[in-house]
Amino acid sequence: MTINQLIIEKTELKHDINLRLGMVFEPFSWMKLPGAMEEEFFPRLGQEMDTINHNSERVCSFLDQKWNVEGDPEEEQLEQFYKKADIFCADSIGIIKEACNFYQKLQKKYGHLYNLNNQFGLRAKETSGVAIGLKKCLISDITKLSVRRPLKDRETRITSSNLLCLAEEVLDQIKNADVWYEHELEFCDAMVNVDKDLFVNSVLNNIQANIIRHAFSTSHTKENYLFENKVKVSFKENDDSIIIYISNNGTPYLGDTNKLFTPGFYDGEKGHSGYGLHSAREAMRSMGGDLTIKTSANGEFVFTYIITLKK
Repeated sequence: MTINQLIIEKTELKHDINLRLGMVFEPFSWMKLPGAMEEEFFPRLGQEMDTINHNSERVCSFLDQKWNVEGDPEEEQLEQFYKKADIFCADSIGIIKEACNFYQKLQKKYGHLYNLNNQFGLRAKETSGVAIGLKKCLISDITKLSVRRPLKDRETRITSSNLLCLAEEVLDQIKNADVWYEHELEFCDAMVNVDKDLFVNSVLNNIQANIIRHAFSTSHTKENYLFENKVKVSFKENDDSIIIYISNNGTPYLGDTNKLFTPGFYDGEKGHSGYGLHSAREAMRSMGGDLTIKTSANGEFVFTYIITLKK
């Protein structure tokens, strides 16, 4: 594998890892908001929280750095890359474990310090649970950065999963929109064959992040009331596949949707980078499915992600 191929692979995986790193450390930002935690929390656990949070910022910054020096011989660039990858893996995995251990301790021994009568306190507790659930698969993906082989040579572990449960696990975390599921009773019985971790982390998390960032956080929509921002999730069943449609009524996209899957393509008010959707589509294709996009200038819903999955 050439250094250029490795950099592209790292950039795509970095995009997915960054999303989940943000989710693992998100509870700290909620805990710091007024009224989220009881007063006893800060003298007892505030310093520990601040230390872990400071270290998390260093880890995220290191991931964004270039891990090679352009112009150096290719073998030297590869060696530089893997040395940086080893440093990142050791550092980030340690801090992820520290953060999740902190959340677990807080929930088991100091659960009374969450102010559950405050919306910020509720979000602090809720996101702590999400972070703990992400730990195992995130650490697994981080270790791939330092493995001396093509990153795409990863095994998929296909199992039968309930599609509605997978969708709700991720899409219900879109807090700046009203998310609903069409024909939910029929949806409950839809089973698909996917690698659950790959589907959740590389596909649904990317789509969730895109909806939050590009649909409902632009000048076109950011002043909307929550009930004005809508995400509709529906599905269609064929003989050998199930198609899930994730539609939103957010900011219209007027460009070429095919380019949204091109790594490095930058466009839009919030800057589509192409890496996330390219990674999501590659993940779907590795499982025998696909990911496409449909846009519309007319009608209520202007942007739809179309995911094809095997039954």
